[in-house]
Amino acid sequence: MASGFEILHRLEPSAFVFKAIIGALAGDVLLVAFILLRRSYRKHYFRKRDARVFEFSQQWDALISGEIPYETWRTRTFDRRIIEDMALDAFEAASLT
Repeated sequence: MASGFEILHRLEPSAFVFKAIIGALAGDVLLVAFILLRRSYRKHYFRKRDARVFEFSQQWDALISGEIPYETWRTRTFDRRIIEDMALDAFEAASLT
């Protein structure tokens, strides 16, 4: 019984084409896996971000007035970026009127 390598060796020039096809298929599978992994990560990230934006928009007046202490959200990078973006959006909307 011949092994897979012996069969490829007997094919000679077509073995190169066969290896190229296998390599291309492996590359395609890796690319699709990367895309799916990235999509699932982004889905999780935006779900988490949207939930925090909703929470902060509900508490916006308390955040601005200082009722919610600055130290509770300033040390969290994720929360700080969200609040900074919301503040800049509010500032931009205020300057347009």
